[in-house]
Amino acid sequence: MKYFVSIISILVSVTAISFAQWTSIGGPSGGGYINTLFVDKTTTPHTLYTSFFSDGVTNKGLQKSTDGGETWKKVPVDTTRIATITVMAIGPTGTLYAGGDNLYRSTDGGVKWTATKSSLYGFIRSIAVESASILYAGTDGGPYKSTDGGETWAAVGSGFQARTFVVSESAGIVYIGVNGKGVFKSTDGGTAWSPAKGGMTDSNIVALVLESPGVLYAATSDGGNTGTIMKTTNGGTQWTEMINGLPVHPSITAIALESPGVLYVAGMFINMYKTIDGGANWVKMNFSITAIVGLLVVDTPGIVYGGLLDYANGGLYKTTDGGTTWVHTSPNRYTVNNMAWNENTGTLYILSRDKGIFKTTNNGIEWIDIGKNLSNSSLTSIVVELPSTLYVTASSANVFKTTDDGSTWTDISIDTATGTVISLMIEKPGTLFAGVEYAGIFRSTDGGETWYKILPGINTAATEFQVEKPGVIYGRTPLGIVKTEDDGNNWVNRSYVTLGVEIGYPSHIALESPGVLYASMKTSNVKGIYKSTDSAHTWSAANSGLSDWDISSFAVSEPGLVYASSNVKGVFKTTDGGTNWEDISAGLTEKQVKVLTMSSNAIFAGTLSGVFKTTRPTAVKENKSHILPERYSLSQNYPNPFNPETNIEFHIPQNGFVSLKIYDALGREVAQLVNEVLNAGVYTAKFDGSSLSSGVYYCRMTAGNSSEMKKMLLLK
Repeated sequence: MKYFVSIISILVSVTAISFAQWTSIGGPSGGGYINTLFVDKTTTPHTLYTSFFSDGVTNKGLQKSTDGGETWKKVPVDTTRIATITVMAIGPTGTLYAGGDNLYRSTDGGVKWTATKSSLYGFIRSIAVESASILYAGTDGGPYKSTDGGETWAAVGSGFQARTFVVSESAGIVYIGVNGKGVFKSTDGGTAWSPAKGGMTDSNIVALVLESPGVLYAATSDGGNTGTIMKTTNGGTQWTEMINGLPVHPSITAIALESPGVLYVAGMFINMYKTIDGGANWVKMNFSITAIVGLLVVDTPGIVYGGLLDYANGGLYKTTDGGTTWVHTSPNRYTVNNMAWNENTGTLYILSRDKGIFKTTNNGIEWIDIGKNLSNSSLTSIVVELPSTLYVTASSANVFKTTDDGSTWTDISIDTATGTVISLMIEKPGTLFAGVEYAGIFRSTDGGETWYKILPGINTAATEFQVEKPGVIYGRTPLGIVKTEDDGNNWVNRSYVTLGVEIGYPSHIALESPGVLYASMKTSNVKGIYKSTDSAHTWSAANSGLSDWDISSFAVSEPGLVYASSNVKGVFKTTDGGTNWEDISAGLTEKQVKVLTMSSNAIFAGTLSGVFKTTRPTAVKENKSHILPERYSLSQNYPNPFNPETNIEFHIPQNGFVSLKIYDALGREVAQLVNEVLNAGVYTAKFDGSSLSSGVYYCRMTAGNSSEMKKMLLLK
């Protein structure tokens, strides 16, 4: 029997709302002192590991990337602390080793790690794997050997109590480079050692690399800022200096072997060089960064990573063309303190305090610094006024404005105040409210050209504003929540709870709908989220389901559907107006979330380590009919072409899990409309492409044993 849909079908909302996991879209990269670089080539795709210090004291620990450094995930090597990792290696059976201030092993691809039961003296500088059971470690206290896969260790040799680098050639044949002593060789697994440094002019070994049996390269130093690179083809009997094309007395800090005869070197004050003839000639790479490259690792031919030793200007760089061009791909993402979304242009702006203003128009693939021309570095907030005006606030009563996406900025600072502008709100085009620390609330009706103080008698700033409608505004101040119903001319305090406890100074507020507000508190007697349904007259606790009460921001999707971010536990949502909260932090590898913002089809979380994104849940509508469909089917979207919204109808003949996703022309997922169990029936999902560029997109439905795809055209 042919199925048809009645023209008088009634649309009702399905109660379940699908929610996708969070994915990182990076963020502008900062510097960072890179401690480790390692590529696990046994995985598909290859897994890149790195560890770094973001500044002089903050250890960010071990992180990994499976997409060439575009996105990163923390690796919990030690659950009790953040371990300092300086070197990694992999065994023939896939066991991963990570060494630094301790030695850790993983047998499941880096998911779980265990520490060795015996300690090694000093930091571990190198790990050489001879077999599944036999390993060597070069430490600050000399060479060590394990015969049980790294479970226990014993020192090998005597007189080597100095920084040591170790490489394994074959069964029992091992080389070590010892700081201040040169290179030594053992042919019996470390029981006896003999000098292997014929012709070496310097005894300080900085790096040691094995190319093939008997062929090694060593970077040496005179103990200062000069050194050289040497090569042996006879197992260390004789070494030859290989510096043709390199600066005089190069101070090499890193060597990486790509293939026999093809190597990269980097060093102090010499930039980066490459040889394709085994070191006979070196050619300078196009690497313009002046910071010291301390680590190099080759992924596949032409793909090389370089780790810099500089907290401010360092980080991680990558080349995919053998060193011709390099891009910054550091996991050290700036902390995101504030965000703003421009729906008209599909642009996400982020503010990183003391770092600047950045934007992305391509989902985080590229971040552009648009704050270079700002004269004040202590930034506090960022606000978009449609269609294309951007405001930024800062210390010293500074407010800046741009109408050309940051190419030029106009100073519209508040001349009559001196404190930090800690909040800015656009009531309507041209009308701005600003909260200035220690000075009060100011208003401008001409786009910031002139400012007037509008809160006489209360010299306190509103650190956050919420507009109910023109003229009716709520403000969060140190005195509590204040409200005006006459465009700011008069304000009243509305910060008392029904239990008689004064809210005092809430950390954040959000307006859900007229008269309905949320406030987050973190005081000794009032904690968590409170809600008011009578225009802030009375308040009641709304904390059920919250595992953390340190709330950092709110984002309101629609009445009843609200998101709250935490400084400790990620992101929560409520679908029943705050009665219950659900943790939705799956995939959010950085749980310290500073701010939330939304586009028409996505939610963005600004964290301590960049920006994360998840698809904004879509309420799917069910077309009620007395006749159930006979088969799975996905209808062509309508309208098509569309701008910016379109409807997608799909048929489900039996109860089961349904996935409905949108992909761009390159096959990248851009939206997840359905990801849940649905009852049999006919459904319509709405897709909003406001944040996407014009072009071809594909809608794929997967349900039961069926998978269908439709081509869609977005024209703007």
